Amino acid sequence: MRADRRAGRPAGGGWRRTTRLRRTAGRGGGWVEDPGREARGRELLGFQSGSDAFAGANGAERGRFGVEGPDRANRRNFFQFLIFTSLPPHRWLMKTLPPPSRFAPASFNISRRRFLHTTAASIAFSVLGANALDVLNQKPKRAGLIGTGWYGKSDLWRLIQVAPVEVVSLCDPDQRMLAGAVEIASQRQKSRKAPRAYSDYREMLKEKDLDLVLIGSPDHWHALQMIAAVEAGADVYVQKPISLDVMEGEAMVAAARKHGRVVQVGTQRKSTPHLIEAKKQVIEAGLLGKIGHVDLCCYFHMRANGNPPVEPVPDFLDYEMWTGPAPLRPYDGLPHKRWWRTFTEYGNGIVGDMCVHMFDTARWMLNLGWPKRITSAGGIYVQKEGKSNISDTQTATFEYDNFNCVWQHRTWGTPPDPDYPWALFIYGEKGTLK
Repeated sequence: MRADRRAGRPAGGGWRRTTRLRRTAGRGGGWVEDPGREARGRELLGFQSGSDAFAGANGAERGRFGVEGPDRANRRNFFQFLIFTSLPPHRWLMKTLPPPSRFAPASFNISRRRFLHTTAASIAFSVLGANALDVLNQKPKRAGLIGTGWYGKSDLWRLIQVAPVEVVSLCDPDQRMLAGAVEIASQRQKSRKAPRAYSDYREMLKEKDLDLVLIGSPDHWHALQMIAAVEAGADVYVQKPISLDVMEGEAMVAAARKHGRVVQVGTQRKSTPHLIEAKKQVIEAGLLGKIGHVDLCCYFHMRANGNPPVEPVPDFLDYEMWTGPAPLRPYDGLPHKRWWRTFTEYGNGIVGDMCVHMFDTARWMLNLGWPKRITSAGGIYVQKEGKSNISDTQTATFEYDNFNCVWQHRTWGTPPDPDYPWALFIYGEKGTLK
């Protein structure tokens, strides 16, 4: 499929998407494609308030998870509505961790001991902000985790190491995975208490007794779960990417501001010590000179593929709950064993998984705002066998006034530079930062 959103016309070959964004007026203005979306959002949904996310105009349930239909159109309308009903944004207080003072401009070498030392400190600061120095005197925060897979558990176990928390609730539609997480949590936290276990995050949040909620679920769940968590009075750490599209992301920001909650997205690079030093001592010190181009890339062979047969859903998995607002695919094996990432029903492929890290780093290091224009082209050019429907080859260009940031990924072949298969290159007139 080929589409140009400016003209709305299909054509043959691969696919191409071009989007123009403009800033809305007033405080907290977002990026929109047309000025009539508010009227359409209210007309299509007929909701009364953000808390009525699961009810239509007549109070009837709009699907089990508040979104209906086999595509993303209704999701966009739903999140569009949440933006319109939000209160004016509160002012956000942003704190940054000063970079370590020791740095050799001629070398980026850093010892393992120092890296581990500073990494632990930066995580503590990023999670607790100005309170990081007083953690020993704090009453433990009550924490819950939605999505007890590998990365969700990794985030939670690290939080236990760097902050005084009591894990009181865990949620996952996979009962085996959930039981394993409960057992580990009871062993790792100081109280040795076993957390409560839930298969439905809404039941967990009904308790309204959590200070912190970590979200480690697949991408298609991030927006709904994060919004519900802040509505329940919790601060949130949500894994990247923040959402499936810009509209969902705007709704999440609006909800955080409306309820006055702190939300952090797990792109991690702003808390990485050597990148903090490089930003300060190389970029801001002007060692690269005028920046003229940025390359972002990933060449890992990470696109799961194959033709597993359809099979019965196991008793320990609530597959409908796992699927939630996404289309319900025929069950062909545990989707949360990285299989879900290979389908556009649940995420944005390699771009949503890997590009988000590098582009976020480039924007932060170079103090970039939103690009004035984004174009992307790609398709399935080599790995045509199997069920996967995400691209195996793709480029994206993020245009700015003075230079472009260009992303490329391939899930086949070899990388141009074997030492940098997943990387960020900042090109300046005086040098290059890899």
